Amino acid sequence: MKIERVITVFDNITELLTEEINIDYIDLEKLRSLFNPSDNDPLMYDVYEIKADLVPSISKLLKEEIKFDLQKNTYYVECNQLPPYDFGKEKAR
Repeated sequence: MKIERVITVFDNITELLTEEINIDYIDLEKLRSLFNPSDNDPLMYDVYEIKADLVPSISKLLKEEIKFDLQKNTYYVECNQLPPYDFGKEKAR
C-alpha cells in the first residue's frame, strides 16, 4: 500500500478543506516524537491535529514556510492511501 502524508488545512468557519500540503519528506520518527501516537497506530495512519504548542516544532521540519493561522484555520497531519487501491481484497487465482 502506498501512502502520502499531508498537512490538511480546514477553514474554521466553513469547515471546508482549503489546502493540502505534502510532507512525505518528513521522517516518520520525527513526526512520531511530536505527536506521540498510540501503540495501535505506530505508522500514524490516524489524523493528528497540529495545536499551537506544536507549530514551532513542525515548522522546523518543513521545507517551505507555512503561516499557521490558528484563529482562521485548523491544521492536521493526515495519511492518505494512493492508488492502486486494493482495499484488502485478495487477488483472484
